[in-house]
Amino acid sequence: MVKDDSIYIRHIYEFALLIDGYMKTATRETFDKDIISRLGLVHLIQNIGEAAKHLSADCQSKTNIPWDEVIGMRNRIVHEYIEIDYDTVYLVVTIDIPYLIKQLESEHTSILKLIR
Repeated sequence: MVKDDSIYIRHIYEFALLIDGYMKTATRETFDKDIISRLGLVHLIQNIGEAAKHLSADCQSKTNIPWDEVIGMRNRIVHEYIEIDYDTVYLVVTIDIPYLIKQLESEHTSILKLIR
């Protein structure tokens, strides 16, 4: 099976948009109180990291996105799920995800124009 970076970029972008859309209406208080939503956000972050693992080295090297950190976050979620630091997750969903969206939109416009 041939890996197609555009498929993974689209998945990463779509998952990031879901996170960002939710966080536009969520406060830190709702984030802290709603375990189901927190777990959903964690799952989407995990999916972003999983898709990032499948990107070619060439694709990864052409962006200003810290793919090693994205994949590392996925690995921590999967392998250390009992010790998830929700303060870190909150920073990811409020700071890193909007940055990721911005970078994807500026660096992969030809791939993403089909989504929006």
